[in-house]
Amino acid sequence: MFRLAEQQIDRTIEQRYSFLCVGLALMFLACILPRGLGFGLLTGFMIFALGIYAFSFRKWRTEPGIWMLAILLLVTLGPAYGYFTYLRSESNLPQPVPVPVSLATIWRQLRFPLDAGIAMVVFLRQLRLALSVLCENWVRTKRSSPSP
Repeated sequence: MFRLAEQQIDRTIEQRYSFLCVGLALMFLACILPRGLGFGLLTGFMIFALGIYAFSFRKWRTEPGIWMLAILLLVTLGPAYGYFTYLRSESNLPQPVPVPVSLATIWRQLRFPLDAGIAMVVFLRQLRLALSVLCENWVRTKRSSPSP
């Protein structure tokens, strides 16, 4: 099932501080390392965004209408991630492999696809969280609102 269970939603929201700290640390690490060694900028961005999602959905059980925020986050952060990945991939176009293949050249070729792949897994978690909160909160909002 694509949607998360209520316990999984709560667990993700409880870990919001960890997501923010780990995401910031990965982005910082990717920026301070020398240009051929940095890793984790996309992953850090996605983990940080997951922390923002978790902060936004803290009151998903009690706040009516938070499903509208879930839709807004799905619509805005999705294209932002796509644009961010596009910008990073432009600067990481494959270079011709030099004759002596070393561990450093292999790392340079694998680092971006690996980072983007991990970031996509985190992004999938964001989508599942937003979709789950959207559905669960919408049902709770409809139940609590008086019928005309």
